[in-house]
Amino acid sequence: MRLSMAERNKVMFKDIKKQLRFFVVMAVSMFLLPTVLLALGVDSLTYQNVSSLFIIGGVITSIISGIIGLIIIYKSKNADRTLQKAELRDQTWDEDRLKYTTRFIFYKIMNAWNSGNISVIEDFVTAEYLRSFRDKLAQKTDGPIDDIINSVDILETRIISCQDYLNNKEDKFVGYIKWKFSDELVNTDDLIRPNRSAKITWYQGDDEKEYFQEVYYFIRVSNDWMLNETDDKIGFWKLLRQKNYYQDND
Repeated sequence: MRLSMAERNKVMFKDIKKQLRFFVVMAVSMFLLPTVLLALGVDSLTYQNVSSLFIIGGVITSIISGIIGLIIIYKSKNADRTLQKAELRDQTWDEDRLKYTTRFIFYKIMNAWNSGNISVIEDFVTAEYLRSFRDKLAQKTDGPIDDIINSVDILETRIISCQDYLNNKEDKFVGYIKWKFSDELVNTDDLIRPNRSAKITWYQGDDEKEYFQEVYYFIRVSNDWMLNETDDKIGFWKLLRQKNYYQDND
């Protein structure tokens, strides 16, 4: 069941409130950083002071991450308004259906990468994406995880861009997924843990990340959605360029 407008606004404001709280903490941390360093006996920030640079780098990274989070919330809100108009003309734009499509393809990609079987995704992706996926798969060196589908938990799914044209061949949408490895997998002993690297080499090569974020770019082919591109290193400017558009009949 889809949420009402009032319920969606409540969820959105809750998300924004969480992000703003994060910014307040970061701003206060930046403001107090010189005082904290002086208290620790550091007179000034220099390139020789490696620990200080690490602190500053961590704060900047956190701020960028927070900004990206706000952009995702803002874009998804705009997409929601566009989808409401688009769905009145074409049920293909049902938001729940698009979210399901994003999750469905996410699991297909997971399965194809883990098993090395590219035929798993052939019917769901464009020829361009299939070629790029095949090239990356050829560089894979790690072994598979026994049960990859049940080894991950999806934390969040959003639609952050919707472009509905009168010519359906031009239609596009962008889905966002936030996920993590399941707690059962993370807490296993070292005899099992190395297998986690089989998937993590595809996702930024970091097996200590708390969660992962990905953006999936879809294009419309007939009445089907085909995956055309994925991005597991979400960029600030690329997100800003994603637009929501509804072409009127006039």
